[in-house]
Amino acid sequence: MKDLSWRFGGRMLRSTFSMTGLAALLLLAGCGGTAAAPAASGGTGATAGSGAAKPAASAGATSAAKPAASAVKVTIAQSSNSLAFSPVLLADKHGFFQERGIQADVVLAGSGSKATAAVVGGSAQVGSTALGDMVAAVEKGQDIRIFGATLVSPGGAVVLKKSIAQKLNVTDSTPIDQRVKALKGLKVSISTPGSATDTNLRYVLSTYGLDPERDVTILNTGSVENSVAAFAQGAADGASLTSPAVEQAILQNDGIALVNFQEVPELKGQLSIGLWSSGKWLDANKATATNVVAAVWKAMDYMHQSPQESGDVVRKAAWESLDQKVFDLAWKDELAALPATPAVTPEGLQSQIDFVGASDKRKVNVTPDQLGTNAIVDAAKQQLGK
Repeated sequence: MKDLSWRFGGRMLRSTFSMTGLAALLLLAGCGGTAAAPAASGGTGATAGSGAAKPAASAGATSAAKPAASAVKVTIAQSSNSLAFSPVLLADKHGFFQERGIQADVVLAGSGSKATAAVVGGSAQVGSTALGDMVAAVEKGQDIRIFGATLVSPGGAVVLKKSIAQKLNVTDSTPIDQRVKALKGLKVSISTPGSATDTNLRYVLSTYGLDPERDVTILNTGSVENSVAAFAQGAADGASLTSPAVEQAILQNDGIALVNFQEVPELKGQLSIGLWSSGKWLDANKATATNVVAAVWKAMDYMHQSPQESGDVVRKAAWESLDQKVFDLAWKDELAALPATPAVTPEGLQSQIDFVGASDKRKVNVTPDQLGTNAIVDAAKQQLGK
């Protein structure tokens, strides 16, 4: 895997080409925590690291509950800012956490491994990330349990330059095995090793007969923004991206979605992104965890029942600078992968375990019971009267 270097966000990474115009390609915007809310029963939490933000105003927004000193503070470590994490963003910005007595501080860790380190180290209580890292962590003996699902079937896609697709005589309607094999010999950018952009790409390549280490040059760029920049400036022939970077590459950077991860049969129904914590914290703070899940569940219901309104809240909160057409297309794709409930099913967990095994080409010694629990979702279901 090649490392590229970039100057981005004050960091110096090695680069082989000019980053002129990178600012115009920025996708991600930070999202803050919510204000404090009425008390939730049970639980302890770390003090929020940043000032509380009020829920974004929008048509049909819930009334923000008055702050209360007894609100339970919960720091949620999120791997990155992507539309795939919209349920947590909506729970934060639309007041659903407040309604459940949770003062949430959503912090962007930068990667799944960094989010894991934050939760294991105690600086965060809950993780919100792609779940592949959790499989490896549990296999290594770390005390981690998945307790809520927010995305099924991995979002994102491998995007290819139209000019290259034309030379290779492939389109988005070409049989999927031929599309994947067309990537042989090409350079494909990802954000970071172990991220969903990396693991999804490797899984798809392996599934359709390509060796990720030999047949494709995978460029580690350090972030989704950098991956888009590499694609836009021609340093990469293709890019493995998440939404809304996928839609930006298609609409603004002359790309086509060569392989949409949701169309890969083996990935359908997989619990791709979710909520997790340490087993110790869950055992000691079941009421707080239940309130977190109940709030996120209400956000998911809001997305299903009011897609336009909920999309407006999400865009105003974190994606206001993004082109409206790009956002609208990305939001449509996001809703397609949103589960009806945050249930953690044995089948979904097994799919994630199998995914990691196939990506790493080895047997994974983890069972669904070791990896996750549906007890918190069951409690939230009862709380919400569902």
